[in-house]
Amino acid sequence: MPLDIDQSYYNTGTATVAANGLTVTGQGTLWRQSVRANDMYGTHVGMPTRIAQVVSDTQLTLAYPWKGPAQTAAPYEIQFTPYDVGYQQATRALLQKLASGNVEALAGLVGAPNMIPYFTGPGAMGLIDGANLEALAELTGEADKVPYFTGTGTMGLIDLSALTGVVGTFNPTPTFSNPGDLSVSYNTRNGRFTKVGRLLAVEIELSFTPTFTTASGPLLIGGLPFAAAFPNGVAGNIAQMQGPWSWPSNRTMIGVGLNSAGNSVVLRGLGSGASGALFEAGNLTSGQTHSVFLSVQYQSA
Repeated sequence: MPLDIDQSYYNTGTATVAANGLTVTGQGTLWRQSVRANDMYGTHVGMPTRIAQVVSDTQLTLAYPWKGPAQTAAPYEIQFTPYDVGYQQATRALLQKLASGNVEALAGLVGAPNMIPYFTGPGAMGLIDGANLEALAELTGEADKVPYFTGTGTMGLIDLSALTGVVGTFNPTPTFSNPGDLSVSYNTRNGRFTKVGRLLAVEIELSFTPTFTTASGPLLIGGLPFAAAFPNGVAGNIAQMQGPWSWPSNRTMIGVGLNSAGNSVVLRGLGSGASGALFEAGNLTSGQTHSVFLSVQYQSA
């Protein structure tokens, strides 16, 4: 049989559909290969009903309930919808989108090397230098890293912790510059820190009993999580201090700082007209409990 390229309908096999049904079931049909959504089922009884979906070669879903008579494995006909009807609708939709002004705005730009178009408003566009995006594209991503500008059109990676901060704990350790036979027991030993970039905020809460006979030199509270870059001039605060502390001579106030190595907290006695004097072994009582709660901020090395 010669191929009929002018045939405007499909009727191979038989079809079953219930009255007011939405599902048409085919027998011996190849609907997926031959029929499209928006074709018309039912022209064999003068009740063309639009097809919403071609589910398979043997099943259709109608857009509206079937108003024709129920039929079981009976002859049927599907009228093809001309392709130009679909093209017309698609063309109208395309023209509506083009009418937004976006394409006209793009066409109005004058291209230049490394420039990228971007929207400045509805139906309006401008150009932006693409060097920054090129610099971003050249980076190799790493876990917990974020990109940042190192210069014009250049970028690098920085630790995410530098932006979000790191919170942690440590064990503060009191000792003396000459510890000798020092031993220390603890009732409370808490160290906490927050680090954002290189800036640290440290809190120390200690309740400890030092026992010694030969220890000497300044008291050093070590165990800091990071050494200071610039220990001179670092100042902190005392929130609480209890126990048999004795004050350096002629000092009535107390200050908090760091030792010259930047790795330990030191306590200084302060007084009017007198220079700072470090708390030393002689300012603590062996075998007695001493408590201190302090904070200090500094820049890490």
